Amino acid sequence: MQRLEQIGIDSLHELAKASVGDIVTAVAGQLGSTCWKNSPQARAAIQAAIDLAKSRQ
Repeated sequence: MQRLEQIGIDSLHELAKASVGDIVTAVAGQLGSTCWKNSPQARAAIQAAIDLAKSRQ
């Protein structure tokens, strides 16, 4: 959650509206590394977080 907060996602509601692509691109840009953008594991983790946020609404 800390990494998500660093890119401006401060609530489950905001996370539920976000897209995997936008999040991994933002994190990759913040870190100055493409590993987040290209990592299937990172994408899967973010998708799981988004799915959880959607289920909590």
